[in-house]
Amino acid sequence: MSTSAGDASAEELDMPDAQFFAWDARGNGRSPGVRGDAPGFEALVRDLDGFIAHLGATHGIAVQDMVVIAQSVGAVVAATWVHDYAPPLRALVLASPAFKVTL
Repeated sequence: MSTSAGDASAEELDMPDAQFFAWDARGNGRSPGVRGDAPGFEALVRDLDGFIAHLGATHGIAVQDMVVIAQSVGAVVAATWVHDYAPPLRALVLASPAFKVTL
């Protein structure tokens, strides 16, 4: 989800004790760079892995306590990340994954 979509989703979940973070792919939302800036799909997967590591290091959140919610192409990135890195997530939610998009 983009940062703007993530804000609305976090409010709708009505979980005041949970922390919500949004990741924007390179060149999207609040991330720097030009849209489509990634040198390849694998770079987006590595970026997501780096974001998760950043959350752990900066906020002290263990991966096994994280729930990842991703939509559209972000859901494809998240699914690939889980497949390739096998993180011990609490849960993965893929909303309308764009599996039929050629990347």
